[in-house]
Amino acid sequence: MEPEYIRANRVAYNATAEEFREKIGVRKAETTRLVERFGSYIDRRFSTANILELGPGAGYASYLLSEKGYQVKSIELSPNMAAIARETSTQSEVIIGEFLKHDFTDVKFTGILAIAFIHLFPYQDARSVLNKVLLLLETNGIFYVSTTKHRKPGERYDKKDNFREAVKRYRRRYTKKELEDLLLTTGFKIIEYSEEQDIEGRIWMNYITGK
Repeated sequence: MEPEYIRANRVAYNATAEEFREKIGVRKAETTRLVERFGSYIDRRFSTANILELGPGAGYASYLLSEKGYQVKSIELSPNMAAIARETSTQSEVIIGEFLKHDFTDVKFTGILAIAFIHLFPYQDARSVLNKVLLLLETNGIFYVSTTKHRKPGERYDKKDNFREAVKRYRRRYTKKELEDLLLTTGFKIIEYSEEQDIEGRIWMNYITGK
């Protein structure tokens, strides 16, 4: 049986998909910066790259990655969001599905990008997400993961307060220590850490990691 948090998040992102499209322009600068940072590590290690984006949203990061000449694939839980991502990033492949359930066969990726994705899973399922990322990464592959920074860990169903639609989704809150411990105990090596404040005042933790 599908977990309740998966069902709730699919409903929430189906309802807010158009708002994500509207926010592309507002988030262009910060998305461009993170893609450039991620890409710089990919380019140092690989002459060609195939990238997997987890939860592409409206697809702007996938678009930028495709423009860099990378082969890009993404997986999106929400059919409505996936449709918008396909319109935004016409050169990339968008899979509609749930990451933990999807079979990627034997494909390995030089880079995996997870912007605002890990916090959509309860702690133990988040560990399963990271374990699967490890399996999907090439030996020298790069994994980028980001989420908002909090003083105390926690989880709840709540409304996205920066969106018009009053739909609730599951959201986990991480402290820096908790997320770093999760990454390290799963087997990742932290290469670079940075923080950035978005236009809504939230502090984002950005990790570049490897196997």
